Amino acid sequence: MIRRIAAGIAGVATLGLSVLFTLGTVLAAPLGVLVARALARRRSRALSRGAAWLGAVSASIVAVVLVFGGLMAAAPPETRDLMRAAVDSAQAQQQKPAKLPGWLERINPQAAQQNAMADKLASSRGFVTFFGFIGLVMACSMLGTLSGSVGWVASMLLGYAFSGRWIRGESVPPPPPLDE
Repeated sequence: MIRRIAAGIAGVATLGLSVLFTLGTVLAAPLGVLVARALARRRSRALSRGAAWLGAVSASIVAVVLVFGGLMAAAPPETRDLMRAAVDSAQAQQQKPAKLPGWLERINPQAAQQNAMADKLASSRGFVTFFGFIGLVMACSMLGTLSGSVGWVASMLLGYAFSGRWIRGESVPPPPPLDE
């Protein structure tokens, strides 16, 4: 009984402390675990720790996207204009790439032309937008994985506190048939 109480306190403390650092996205993790459990039960399968973790991380990634999207939507237009201006000024101050050595230009005269084309491509608006989006997806995935993992640990502790057993992947009894 003391272990269950300690696990409950540790789970609540983990969630409570991590809410501050994750902007609340850690709170989506227990919901993701519950959804994973419902899906496993619906398929008459056992909920494994890995499936619970995947549910927690997926829910937290969605929460991170929603939080950052909400922050960007709620930001005043001046803030978005300042961000756009900062990106443009960073591109303008970008160092010019080093000129190719003379021996390389003699061996391969097209190298200088290809280098110029690559510089032009890298400084284009579409290129910067595309790879900015890719960076944003990666950042949301990493933050969601961190947040979801912490939330998964808290969910495991709270699950033990409430049920008295850990998720091990034991078989779940099938739901009773519906009477028609």
